[in-house]
Amino acid sequence: MSFSKQTRWPDSPHQGMTGHNGHHGHNGHHEDQGHYQQQAQQLKYCQRTADASAQMVYEVYGNCIAILEEFEQREQKSNRLKKSNISLPDQSHKGDHDVRRILEAQLLMLETQIKSCRDDVRDKVIKNLKDLTMGWYAERHDKQLPTESYTDKYAGKIFEILARGRTSHPSDFNQKYE
Repeated sequence: MSFSKQTRWPDSPHQGMTGHNGHHGHNGHHEDQGHYQQQAQQLKYCQRTADASAQMVYEVYGNCIAILEEFEQREQKSNRLKKSNISLPDQSHKGDHDVRRILEAQLLMLETQIKSCRDDVRDKVIKNLKDLTMGWYAERHDKQLPTESYTDKYAGKIFEILARGRTSHPSDFNQKYE
C-alpha cells in the first residue's frame, strides 16, 4: 500500500462509513473502522521504518566523525581542536594503525548504510550530513591546519560518500571470501 501527500484522511473516524443503504450499518461500520485502523497502523509502520533508516545513517556517520577526530588528534599531536559531542569508547590502548583501520571500516559501513537507506529519506539525510561535514571541515580550515593531512583525505572520503554514494577503499577491504 502506498501513501502520498494527496491521500485524504477523513476528519472523523466515522466520515464516509456507510452501509449499503446510506446509513451506518453494524457490519459496514466495523469493517470500515478496521480498514482505517489498518491504514493508520500501516502509516505508523512506514514512518517508524523511515525514522529507523535515517537514524542508522546518522549513527554510522557519528561513528565516522568520532573515530576521524581520534585519528586527527593522533595525526596532529594536539588536543586544541574542538571535538564533536559524540561518545566513543576509549581508544588510547589502540595503536595508530588500528585506529586508521577502524576509520576505514567505518567509511565502508557509512557507504553501505547510505545505500540501504530508504529512498524517500536518503536525500534529506544526505543534505543534512553534507552541511554537518562542511561545518566540521570549516572549523578545521579556520584553525589553519595542514590541508594535505590524512585527516583531510578521510574527511574528503566522507563527503565523497555523501555526494557520490561511494568512495575508494583499501584493496584488502574488497576481498571475496569463499
